[in-house]
Amino acid sequence: MDFSLTGILSALVVLIILMALLGVLFNLVLSNLEQSRLQMNFYSEAQRIVNLLNLRLTNAVWTDPNSMGLATRDETYSFRLAFYNPETLTLQYKTLSYDRNSRTLRLDNQTLLSLSSDIESLSFRPFYRDERLQTPECVLMIVRPRLPRLREYTFPILTYLSGSY
Repeated sequence: MDFSLTGILSALVVLIILMALLGVLFNLVLSNLEQSRLQMNFYSEAQRIVNLLNLRLTNAVWTDPNSMGLATRDETYSFRLAFYNPETLTLQYKTLSYDRNSRTLRLDNQTLLSLSSDIESLSFRPFYRDERLQTPECVLMIVRPRLPRLREYTFPILTYLSGSY
């Protein structure tokens, strides 16, 4: 077999190019997996918040949007909810709020959940299907991710029950 210096050098150059291409491919796969992991962490955290709120707010009663602190159509970090108290047969108001400083979700100063670093902020907004309507249809929870390439997560957490309170 004849091994010339140019043949060995050209084989070495081809090998280096192949290794570089494999390195680029490996880097792309790892960055895609990392982005998928970050996306999964954010959306699973948002779904965990929704599940917790659905569990806690099953006994809540939608009353007047003005008394709930949802009179405006803007986003807010807290609103009031009425809960039926079977002992006194009355409605008892509690405040659901998000504290931006401590990054906690609270129900009447009782901490429900501390948010992870994947979530930038959490807010609430009344949802009107028709802008001419005076009564909102539900309360939307808006969860914003810390990473700008992810989309915010919007979910209805409390639906208006017309006159059934």
